[in-house]
Amino acid sequence: MIPEGPSGEGLDAVAQLAARRTLFLRGPLDVGAANELVAQLMALDAVSGDPVTVVVNSPGGPLDDLFTVLDVAQVIGARVDVTCLGQALGTAGVLVACAPGHRRATPSARLSLRLAPGGPVTGDADGLTRLADLHEARLADVARRLADATALDVATAAAELRSGGTYDAAGARAAGLVDEVQARGR
Repeated sequence: MIPEGPSGEGLDAVAQLAARRTLFLRGPLDVGAANELVAQLMALDAVSGDPVTVVVNSPGGPLDDLFTVLDVAQVIGARVDVTCLGQALGTAGVLVACAPGHRRATPSARLSLRLAPGGPVTGDADGLTRLADLHEARLADVARRLADATALDVATAAAELRSGGTYDAAGARAAGLVDEVQARGR
């Protein structure tokens, strides 16, 4: 049975979750998903400082969209907890690992911090050099954030971003990417 909203209409599953301060990032972490997630986080924070849970099942996406979500999650008053359900790859894996609240993975979850190279880039040599320098600075920032949030040191975090493998839930817990593997019935 689907609960009804104030005017008697049925609430969809996403609305039901949001009413319980649970948001769902499913699919690519792209500009649309990042903007939607940020708007939902800010709206819930405006209503109450109670914790918000973000459930992540994502193949990741562009680096800039990761920073949008991470920055908002770290500056709002509400604690942002995350649960990896299914997969959190690339930027989605970094989001899980760097979340400011409690970090969980379901028993069958997979996490990877490896950031795939961006799409094709064009321009003159000076422009490409500036873009490469900016990208390297962004990767260094992510590596520092990962080191601060996990059991990885900066050099290991940087290596994971460039060529790291995939962790199962227990491996993610051992590496400090999540705080716990969620047990059944919780």
